Amino acid sequence: MAKFNYKAKEQSGRSINGVVEASTIEAAQKLLKEKDLIILSVKEKKELAFMDKITESFAHVSNRDIVFFSRELSVLVASTVPLVRALRIIVKQTSHKNFKKIISEIATDIEGGMKFSEALAHYPKVFDDFFVFMIKAGETTGRLDEVLNYLADQKEKDYILLSNVRNAMIYPAFIIFALIAVGIGALIFVVPQLTAILI
Repeated sequence: MAKFNYKAKEQSGRSINGVVEASTIEAAQKLLKEKDLIILSVKEKKELAFMDKITESFAHVSNRDIVFFSRELSVLVASTVPLVRALRIIVKQTSHKNFKKIISEIATDIEGGMKFSEALAHYPKVFDDFFVFMIKAGETTGRLDEVLNYLADQKEKDYILLSNVRNAMIYPAFIIFALIAVGIGALIFVVPQLTAILI
């Protein structure tokens, strides 16, 4: 299945942009017509170039980024801000370039008729199965703001735990490095001198 970006108008005259999945461009157009939309344009969403993929792979979205996203979105949704608008607001607040792009694409997917959980599922490296499952539950129960706040708490705990583990590993790593350095120093300077004395 390919993805197609589209521009269309509703019968009311409101312009919308979105993404639709289909096997061909003709199938994409058919899906849009079935939604009673007036099609303005449909273009296949291009895959990232090889170098762009490499760059994206290094632009890791951290737990800290997810905490910010979940917490801010929870507050906005609880304040009855429409989901797409809330996501657009967070895009402006996010400094992480790759994450900004992902959030923007999620908003576009929702505008195109996708559920929030379905749009998140397109980014498994950022939103794991548990995150997507919980969002789906929040959509079903109408408690999306509470679920987002819960997920922010969980991700924050994960972030703190990981930070503590990393900090705990720094001192042992330093000791090991120091011992190795002493050993190498002994081999280079001490052993030759002892050998010369003994000989």
